Amino acid sequence: FQSEDATLRAITAHMRRMAALPAPPPAAELTEARWQLLYTILRQFILKNRLLHGRLVHHPDADVAARSRAFVAESEALYDMFAERTEGWTPEFVDTDWPVFSASLRQLTDVIDARLKREDAEFVPHLKDAPPATGESVSARDWAVEEERLRARLGKWPAGRPRG
Repeated sequence: FQSEDATLRAITAHMRRMAALPAPPPAAELTEARWQLLYTILRQFILKNRLLHGRLVHHPDADVAARSRAFVAESEALYDMFAERTEGWTPEFVDTDWPVFSASLRQLTDVIDARLKREDAEFVPHLKDAPPATGESVSARDWAVEEERLRARLGKWPAGRPRG
């Protein structure tokens, strides 16, 4: 998980640098950065729901198991809140209200970094006592559907794939 977490931290650092600019960066650059951030978060949910929290929810220490389930639920609730809040963040909105967008972007990166630190401190140390991964996800959510929604919103389709 350390490599994936390092990637996400690098992306949030890049987004914070963008948010500190006095005006929006070029639209293509910002769209690509937003896509990388959201795509990486989605991949984290899939990976960690199966391999980290999927193990910890079956931990012999009932407190660790309960905290892991709660952490996953909190993470999904935060994602939903962010997705709902950013639905209207079109390129036009970013251009016309950069201060609001950039403040929200800084807030998002702070939340992501805090959650990664919390996960490292509260959950990773308990993996050594957790049962092996079964490949079963803690979440019933279909993150592939969410990825498709985000691709459509940001226009980030794989090469050669029909859009829409």
